[in-house]
Amino acid sequence: QIYSSQWAWTMRLFKSLRRINLQPNVETYRFMIRACQHEQKWKQAIQLLEFMGRQGLECPTQVLSDVVQVCADQHQLSRVVALLSSRGEALGDDRSPLYERAIRAMAGEGRWKLASGLLQEAFSKRCWPRSALTYTMTIEACGAAKQW
Repeated sequence: QIYSSQWAWTMRLFKSLRRINLQPNVETYRFMIRACQHEQKWKQAIQLLEFMGRQGLECPTQVLSDVVQVCADQHQLSRVVALLSSRGEALGDDRSPLYERAIRAMAGEGRWKLASGLLQEAFSKRCWPRSALTYTMTIEACGAAKQW
């Protein structure tokens, strides 16, 4: 686990890999993105995801899921929608957990329009959330906003 006092050192260590011509692998990026989540650094998580893409590494579902989570945790819901729109297609059937995580984050904040819109998008892409909780939270958010 990374602690705040170690964050700057960890980032320097990560950057030094490239200076000595070593390429970070998927696990390195995954660890760094999880550190971003622990430190509540959503911008850095997105930057790491972009670095990963520029390096030509395939982004597994779990890595994208971690980035979605750090953005959702920091109330960056428009970033979550953008990530799903721009990268979700490449994941194929693995998209369901990402949509579920994002929809729950939005519904949990009472953002019924975003939650129901994303749920509709998931349906249109034949990517059905598999948990009843996702539907329940969306319905509750709509109900709380009197959007029946």
